[in-house]
Amino acid sequence: MKQTISKLCRVLLPAMFVLALSFPARADFDADVQAPMELLTAEKYDEALAALEKLAPDYEDDYRLQYLIGLTWIGKVGAATTRDEGVDYLRRARRKFLLAKKLGGAQEMTEVEKVLKVAEDALGKLKAPLDAPAKAQPAPVPVKPNAPAAPPTAPNIKLAPRPGTIIGRCVDMRGKPLAGGVGIRVFGTPKDGGEKTSFETKTDATGMYAVKLPAGNFRLGWAHYFTDAPAGPSYALPLHPLDGSNDDQDSAPGIVENCVLKINGRVSPKNDADSDLSYYGGNITVEGGPLENGNFLDGYNYKFPDGSSVEFTLAPQGKLADGSTGQTLVLRRPIARGYIGEFMDVPIGAYEVTARLIDADGKATPLRIAAAKPFTGTSPTYRGVEPADFGAKANIYFPSRGDSVPLLTYGGAAKAPLYVKP
Repeated sequence: MKQTISKLCRVLLPAMFVLALSFPARADFDADVQAPMELLTAEKYDEALAALEKLAPDYEDDYRLQYLIGLTWIGKVGAATTRDEGVDYLRRARRKFLLAKKLGGAQEMTEVEKVLKVAEDALGKLKAPLDAPAKAQPAPVPVKPNAPAAPPTAPNIKLAPRPGTIIGRCVDMRGKPLAGGVGIRVFGTPKDGGEKTSFETKTDATGMYAVKLPAGNFRLGWAHYFTDAPAGPSYALPLHPLDGSNDDQDSAPGIVENCVLKINGRVSPKNDADSDLSYYGGNITVEGGPLENGNFLDGYNYKFPDGSSVEFTLAPQGKLADGSTGQTLVLRRPIARGYIGEFMDVPIGAYEVTARLIDADGKATPLRIAAAKPFTGTSPTYRGVEPADFGAKANIYFPSRGDSVPLLTYGGAAKAPLYVKP
């Protein structure tokens, strides 16, 4: 699989890199992006990604930066160690190209469309031989009353606009103010002909923020809640605009943009429902674990029996990412063509996990389980699992994606890979 992905990457990357260099750019962007571009051409994709994400606060609404991040994710496909990683990286690339398409001007649309088409074709080719069903995989089946419920109804906040100002209140799903813990960035273009600009602030003790704006069109681009993750870098969780939009608005009459912290639920109904990037919650990927006696003929990883399902019990360890008390979750997914797939949109937190195989006759058998541990850093990669890692239970959490997540694009927590076997 890795050789296939690497070959695909080598074919795609040179053509797309030429397209990236063809985009016109301002002098400041040219200077700032030089080092990341050198890392990209040297195929140091993790370093290039980290360097590009550091530029996000200054160029968050610049389609060229989003394009280059997408290009870097394509490069990372060649380093994927599992099929899930390869698909995940290509999905991330596609998301960045879509964002670049949204942000770009008319003259750039043709080139972004070309790269987007290449990425989509590559994703289709990569997914085709994966033993996954051609159609959307079966939804997880809740098997107990305390299985994941829909997120609670968002609180209702009413604020009167202030002329020449963007204001808003940031709360959690219980209506509790996110006091001093939210970083705010406002982007826009003044009407006096100036270049695009941005303003920064933080919420006060009541969860309120306010930024005086010049005449022009502006929007809330970033609103991140900073809190500790169970391990690794802290979370910078993107908030959800209560009105479901953060489009540019005229600053003259005033702009009101209230936000809520969601640790699960859809990011936007416009996003692909079959993608883990479309949810605020965490994503658990599941594969058969390595076998001690694996061989070329029978395979090296455990294969799930036909007609069976895998059931997980997730017991929360401590508070969830928004400070709320979690519930024990019991999820089951039918196995399709030997592949179990993903459990998407799990409320962000740390969990102790146990697993059972439910055969076609309903007989339940405990499975041994192991969690792939993330390496330190944002946009995490994961080490593989060894036979010695497997036991009756495993501990998981969803690592931080860092603070370069614009509103209404995707959530702030990465996946938690699990492996199971008898």
